[in-house]
Amino acid sequence: MIARLLQHLFFTLAGVMLATAANAAPLLTVEAVRALTFKEAVKGNAVELDGVITYLRYASDAEFNFNLNESTGGVMIYPKQHVQLQTGQRVKVKGKTLISGHGIRIQADSVEPGDIEALPAPEPLAFESLRLQGSQGRFVEIEATLRSARMESPSIQPRRLALDFGSAKDRITAWVLHFEPHSESYPPGSRLRLKGIPIHWTNDRGQMQSVSLIVNSILDVERIHVPATPQEQTLEEVLLWNAVARAEAPITTTGTVTYVRPGELVVLQEGNHALKVRPIHSDALGITPSFTTFAQGDHVEATGYPAMGGYTVELEDATLKPLSSAKIPEPTNYANAAEVLMPKGLVDRDSQLMRLRGTLTDLRERDGFNRLELTTEKLSFTALLPVEEILPKAVRPGAQLSVSGICNLSLSEERRRLGKPPDQFSLQLENASQLTILREAPWWNKRRLFITASAALSAAVLCASWAILAGRKNARLKAEIARRELAELQLRSDRKRMAGDLHDTLEQTLLATGLQLAAATRSIQHSPDTAAAKLTLANQLLARGRKEVRDAVWDLHIGETQAQPLGLLLKKACEDANAQNIASVSYNGPTGPSSAPTPIASQVLRIVQESLTNALKHAQPSRVQVCLEETPTAIRLTVSDDGCGFDASAIPGPEAGHFGLSSIRERIQRLDGLLHIETPEAGGTIIVAQIPKLHS
Repeated sequence: MIARLLQHLFFTLAGVMLATAANAAPLLTVEAVRALTFKEAVKGNAVELDGVITYLRYASDAEFNFNLNESTGGVMIYPKQHVQLQTGQRVKVKGKTLISGHGIRIQADSVEPGDIEALPAPEPLAFESLRLQGSQGRFVEIEATLRSARMESPSIQPRRLALDFGSAKDRITAWVLHFEPHSESYPPGSRLRLKGIPIHWTNDRGQMQSVSLIVNSILDVERIHVPATPQEQTLEEVLLWNAVARAEAPITTTGTVTYVRPGELVVLQEGNHALKVRPIHSDALGITPSFTTFAQGDHVEATGYPAMGGYTVELEDATLKPLSSAKIPEPTNYANAAEVLMPKGLVDRDSQLMRLRGTLTDLRERDGFNRLELTTEKLSFTALLPVEEILPKAVRPGAQLSVSGICNLSLSEERRRLGKPPDQFSLQLENASQLTILREAPWWNKRRLFITASAALSAAVLCASWAILAGRKNARLKAEIARRELAELQLRSDRKRMAGDLHDTLEQTLLATGLQLAAATRSIQHSPDTAAAKLTLANQLLARGRKEVRDAVWDLHIGETQAQPLGLLLKKACEDANAQNIASVSYNGPTGPSSAPTPIASQVLRIVQESLTNALKHAQPSRVQVCLEETPTAIRLTVSDDGCGFDASAIPGPEAGHFGLSSIRERIQRLDGLLHIETPEAGGTIIVAQIPKLHS
């Protein structure tokens, strides 16, 4: 029933929201659509736009979209039904706003085709400005230097030509929808002029993640000039590139291959200088394949664009060409890891082929590599070996190894921000042949030491078992004797306490009862009214005696069953009193474990119960509060009310049938405590009891 009501409420609210959106005045310009916030656009604002199609993509007969441009900007339109349209055609669109992977879009309920017009003149836009929010959806024209041309993933239909611009960290891809394969060659480095629509790809919160340029046809791509002749530089000169501006012209350099990760990375070295080269991954439109399998020792030519890597300059979007075979450079030997991080020549040590010795401390597999943690005299480092490489069985923690690999310097973001040098590095190994076992791990490794220690411990346990078994009977006997002595001590204590309670309370009550009965007997003949009063008082005294007997028995039961903490008992007493609906009774104090002995706790509980009874019966209060404070040596109990108050000295005692205050006094005296009663002029009563936790 509740689920149906909630469902009905949900659909009602949804209907109200949709009706509100439908009744709102429609947005008539792209500028108004772009002014919506993410939350506003999700609500489905009504839209009526009139503009020209500047981009049109048919993914299938039922699925297509286009970009509509008018004087204030452009926006992507997703019609509900198939309509035959053309680029340059004027259309009228009615629909509502939605959010997609590229921000705000329009879901069109109707599309009314119009006349074919010339496309609007594109707005010239700097390549760097494509990331500006205002460029989204506009029909623009940019100029940029091509880094690579490739075919887009086959999973996206129809297939599109992807033209990559900018560095790997700041990449923008242009998707060309209609093109003829091999119709024109666009080698890397070509300067191109493109007309298209910037699309900002966003996350679920509408925050921009990347930018693409969608282009209708290869006719909208114009090659301004062919690639400039690459500038030839040595490895040392390439490494000095200062990254002041984005690299527009390619650079050619040569070196000897010291490391290859096929399709991803080639490291070249010349003397003490080494450079990471990242090749183009794929090609299209007749571009010469950019990557050929190389081996260590090959002398190659690399042409690409300099960019800052993790710490030093790298060459990205590169093509490589074999020149000849050469001897693999001899690794530079370092005494320890700390020597690698010495400031002098530190930059040139990045990507350098080097050899180090160390003791293996840990071996684990992660991210496609075997990670060998090695320690030297002063510092530790990591050696990375592809998981497909088979490690010798002797490679285990404790072994001393010699490893040769490419140095990867790394530093934290804080050190980078403060201009400090790297404080750690790893060695990248291409294969297992670059790892040599200098000394196997000692026989006494952790595993064997654990097994030996376990065996020795087992033998010690077996040797000691006879002593344990022989002494177990004696231990049980001693435990039984101790238990009986403790029980007898507790019994004597309970007897002593109960005798004191009965002497101080029940004996006096019975004595007073006897006196009243005797007085009633003497006066029954000549004064029946007096005798009746004496008998009534005697009956009250007997009732009081029965209560004292019940309290004594209850206290014994508490001692036997290990009662709850004192605070919880007092809280429960306040809750019981509050249930009478005479006044608001509250407890303020701890409820956790108490260090008060059980006999004292039971007496404190009796004091509180008696105080609450007196207050509710005689004081006519509206509020009563019980406060408990505990120290390691004493208990402070406060019972306060806002009733009519009383004169403690004028209260009659047990001989008149009033037992409450006298009972409280007697219990506190037996506990060696102090009692203070105060009746403020403003009214009410405050009873304060100070009770030691150890008493005679």
